[in-house]
Amino acid sequence: MEKTVFILGAGSNVDIGFPLGRTIVENAINDINNTQSELCQLLMRIGEKISLKEDFLKFAKELKYSGLNSIDEFVFQYEKYELIGKIITLFYVIKSENLRDLFNTNEPHWYQFISQRIYSRLYNNFPSKKIAFVTFNYDRSLEHFFYNTILNIYSERNPELNFSDFYDKLPIYHVYGKLHNLKLENDKDYIEYGHYNSQIKLPFSEDDKTFDLLMDLILKSIDKIMLIFDTRRNNNKNLERIRNLIEESSSVIFLGFAFESENMKNLGLINKNINTIRDFEKYSFIHNYNSNRSVRNRVLELEETYSLKVNKSNYKSITDYLGEEIDF
Repeated sequence: MEKTVFILGAGSNVDIGFPLGRTIVENAINDINNTQSELCQLLMRIGEKISLKEDFLKFAKELKYSGLNSIDEFVFQYEKYELIGKIITLFYVIKSENLRDLFNTNEPHWYQFISQRIYSRLYNNFPSKKIAFVTFNYDRSLEHFFYNTILNIYSERNPELNFSDFYDKLPIYHVYGKLHNLKLENDKDYIEYGHYNSQIKLPFSEDDKTFDLLMDLILKSIDKIMLIFDTRRNNNKNLERIRNLIEESSSVIFLGFAFESENMKNLGLINKNINTIRDFEKYSFIHNYNSNRSVRNRVLELEETYSLKVNKSNYKSITDYLGEEIDF
């Protein structure tokens, strides 16, 4: 059976409330400079607990005047800010993990579209099509969605259903790590999806249990994500598996992906046309394709360099794009 690999960037889950890199930068600069904001309060409290060596106000100032649109890229230039960068990134991921948006039936997300396409009446035959996901996002929305979908479809007829084969059926690789384990991965060391979102409230008091939970979650997750580029490349056990997965695929679909050189290098796709690696179909959904000349020129560059089939229409959503242009 042919296998389709979806490669996901930040733009792939904007519709369910997760921010783009540039949005995190803008929010971080504003929030750090507002002493009443959740993030500023958090940094002050964490700083008291673990003695942050670097000044987060200085971090915000240098980030602002750098003009960079990514915390990751900024931390590449200023490795001393790695810890602050991780805290900020985790903070916004935690705030955005929201069950309501993930299972919104009024505005179905493309996860639901994929779920319908791979549906099988029998669990043993699920999924009906071989797919896999490679994501550069730190959130757990993808696995949480499919876990709940499988559970609610198949558990009635399969009372002994367990999820030991979940990742064999639906391989999901987080290139640079993720917030934390879900219960399906480790029932002793996990963080429930979206559980803390409703508990991030102001004002934080000295004995505020909500704040303590949030701070403990972030500190527990610090080592789960990678920001420093050398660490991503040299201490990343998943890269070889991901490259092999791409090599073995019959088609690759990029969704909400920025094609940054470091990310392409880690996928094994830099400085070479992927037609020279293997003859497989390559698709990419680009938001606002016809919005301006800069975007159109970028699309032409991607088509030439990677032989991508880029959408030629401005679809309202990834779901619309997949339904119109992708047959898998």
